[in-house]
Amino acid sequence: MIIHVVEPGETILSIADYYGVSVKKIKIYNNMTEEDLLVIGEALIILIPEITYIVKEGDTLVQIADAFATTVIELLRYNPELSDSQSLYLGDEIVISFRGQKEHIIATNGFAYPFIDKKTLQITLPYLTYLTVYSYTVSATGDLNNLADEDVIKLAKAYGTEPIMMINPVSHNNEEAMQVVNSIISDITIEDKFISQILHILETKGYSGVSFHTPYIHPRYRENYRRHATKMLNSITTAGYKIIDTFENPIFGFDYQFMTADLSGITLIVYEFGYSNRSALGTLCTENYRRAIAEFTKAVPSDLVSFGLPEQGYIYQLPFIPGYSQGRAISYKAALELAAQNEAKIIYDPLTNSVSFYFYSGDEYLVRFWDVRSYDVFLKMVSEFNLHGVAIWNIMQWFPQLWMSVAVQYSIL
Repeated sequence: MIIHVVEPGETILSIADYYGVSVKKIKIYNNMTEEDLLVIGEALIILIPEITYIVKEGDTLVQIADAFATTVIELLRYNPELSDSQSLYLGDEIVISFRGQKEHIIATNGFAYPFIDKKTLQITLPYLTYLTVYSYTVSATGDLNNLADEDVIKLAKAYGTEPIMMINPVSHNNEEAMQVVNSIISDITIEDKFISQILHILETKGYSGVSFHTPYIHPRYRENYRRHATKMLNSITTAGYKIIDTFENPIFGFDYQFMTADLSGITLIVYEFGYSNRSALGTLCTENYRRAIAEFTKAVPSDLVSFGLPEQGYIYQLPFIPGYSQGRAISYKAALELAAQNEAKIIYDPLTNSVSFYFYSGDEYLVRFWDVRSYDVFLKMVSEFNLHGVAIWNIMQWFPQLWMSVAVQYSIL
């Protein structure tokens, strides 16, 4: 895998000629259309095929996969354009493999709302071990809402991806979330109703497991929470389902060991990347992320942990005032389009491994996001710390740079 940073005067054609690859493939791997303009400082993922195959009349993906001792899912990972194709076309070039060695086995988890565009989900699913549907909410009375999630569950299973139901407390902040949790863990009747509803949804809708978003647990509730977590783990796993717990900004010194034996996975989210009204995305030094992983994996087995990564960036009106300013979420593709419209130059910051640009529209704005350079750094932490994998918030937009980077460097579970 090569990361190419666009210089002044370069074109897609000149870049393709330099690396000896096709313009079509560069556009596919970087989600570019005919109308898209290159931006100075933009990073492109360049992939060099090792083995390719030219489609002949009557070929099918199954036949091609069998001929090269691979799988249809692997072909879809290397050729994402095929996910939206009803049939193969004579003369099409299909990539069987890319140059380079796979570094590590990785599990991938993508968060999505049930109303995700079907084509976006369909093209992303080959890269996913788990699809976490966001989200069921639980009230202080232990009642769960319902989601229209049947279609995404069915599609995920068709691709061999395990659907996971996500549960969050009904709340606007951590204090309200903790009140909900305390209500459930303090009343056995409410607790039993909560567990019963989870098991009913898992069974009737066909989920493979459940993921809990655990808020900060106040010290006075921790012993009761320990009892509740043990009961929940036993009930869910005995019924044959997986449990993945999600922690944001973990409580260092909190005893997580009691619950890890029965967990299928833990998602660690360092939320500096996700708040629109606190520290802006990209202000946290990458070394602090690495330190958070190192500390957390002292408390829990590293091979259970998936590290949360953001797919969305933010636009901030300047000056940014913490606690007052509100960032607006923006996709990677939309950020590039905005940079092109304003003839902005994209700047890469090696300290935070984020990219950004400024533009003026009556007021001054900062756009900060991640590109393939950012993900390459953080993906390497999976093998560095022997992690289970990565969890992406969220997959509502197709982002081939990220997924191709995963597919060519790692074996996906």
